Amino acid sequence: MEPDPTELSAPLNDDTDDDELYERLQRRHVVKEKATYVCLVLFIMLLLAAALPAMLYWLAAYRKATPDKFLLPVSLIFAGISIPISIHGIRQHLTNFWQPVLQVYVVRILWMVPVYAICSLCELAFSLAAIHGAPDMLKFASIPAALRDCYEAYTVLNFFYFMSTYLEVHFDAPPYKVLQNALRTEDVVPVTHTPIVTPDISYPIVSHPIMSPYVWAPWRLDTSDFFDQCRYVILLYATVAPLNGLVDVLGSLASSDDASVTAALLSPKNWLDFVQFNVANHAIYCLVLFYYATCKKSNILVPAEPFWKFVAVKGLVFGTFFQDLGISAYFLARPAKDPAVQSAIKATLMCVEMLLFALLHAWAFPAAQFGRVAEGWLGAWGDFYEVQRRERRLWRHRRVGRAPPGVGVGRVLFDVSDVHRETSQVARGLARQPLERIVSPLARAVRPKRAASPAADADADAAPPDASPDAGTFV
Repeated sequence: MEPDPTELSAPLNDDTDDDELYERLQRRHVVKEKATYVCLVLFIMLLLAAALPAMLYWLAAYRKATPDKFLLPVSLIFAGISIPISIHGIRQHLTNFWQPVLQVYVVRILWMVPVYAICSLCELAFSLAAIHGAPDMLKFASIPAALRDCYEAYTVLNFFYFMSTYLEVHFDAPPYKVLQNALRTEDVVPVTHTPIVTPDISYPIVSHPIMSPYVWAPWRLDTSDFFDQCRYVILLYATVAPLNGLVDVLGSLASSDDASVTAALLSPKNWLDFVQFNVANHAIYCLVLFYYATCKKSNILVPAEPFWKFVAVKGLVFGTFFQDLGISAYFLARPAKDPAVQSAIKATLMCVEMLLFALLHAWAFPAAQFGRVAEGWLGAWGDFYEVQRRERRLWRHRRVGRAPPGVGVGRVLFDVSDVHRETSQVARGLARQPLERIVSPLARAVRPKRAASPAADADADAAPPDASPDAGTFV
């Protein structure tokens, strides 16, 4: 039902009844949201249809600009479009915060586009400064690039948290238990993956379609093995990325002019980049396996509409990575006169592509998908949140007394205590068992009795892993 314009324009007196005042404030809020959306669409159309062609024509016709002069204006326009789209989506979630344990991860994922756009603009600015007579500025371009890589790993981890928390919230059980209970009879496969493990047992597994069964043992689904392996590898990626970023920055700031092949092979930066490349690919591979297990072997994640969410996250991670790899290969075959040109082109393409990914994130993570729940603790949270929102809106109009407590937007956006706690545990474990959790088929092969023992399964079920961050933080 559309609001009456006469009611919207009527004065709101301080002696108005609270229920009537709040109802009219709600109607005004709806109109304001629609007006904001219309203004955002018109702003995007104006920039794309008018401002961009006019700016390019002015640069080419009147300033006789060189090609590098086009990079910064084009990047600013596309970043200026994509950032408001993402901020609008974040605001939609924070003003309709009905499922906090899920939406907190969505907000972290949606911040990916603004972080990428701002870091790419900074990298472009340093690169253009190096092109135009300040070559030492190119060293500082590694700082925003490292921040962008760190947030990429942070986003992958939060996407895994989102999926596992969705299973835990909607099925009221640990994620690996939910997956175990959803398995069908045809998922039980006899264990014949290595010639060493030969007991006559069978249990549901997730096999590795790429890796040979003689190299990598399949992961069990009737225990927490599969979920633990996926969780550990993704946490390992989120732990390695900041360390590698720090080494990249220090190596760039202290780099020498020696560009020989020997210097490149001895550089710790290149070796750590190789390690991060493999860990990142393995983390994405685990996400694919998790999607296969939860959406193909069972349908437990289908209500969350995961396909476009996977595309929005993995497409941005994979697409930008292989794009950078292709640009590096091109300039390796055809070196440029100035090494800053390569960095400038990468940053510009990143800013242009952020518009596509901002629209994809808005499509994949709409706030309407996380509506109010009527039952359970989410229903109790919805009642509390509605009262809280009502009191704050009435206070903002009347400004009487102290402001009532709110959701805590700053805490939602910047609280990373859960990620810090779990990545710290992984970092401490790297000194003892750096690869035991990843490459362990031989370790399991020499323990066939434990694999076949019902007591081992009972112990695993009795002590389920901490599959998700503390849900009570935002409730």
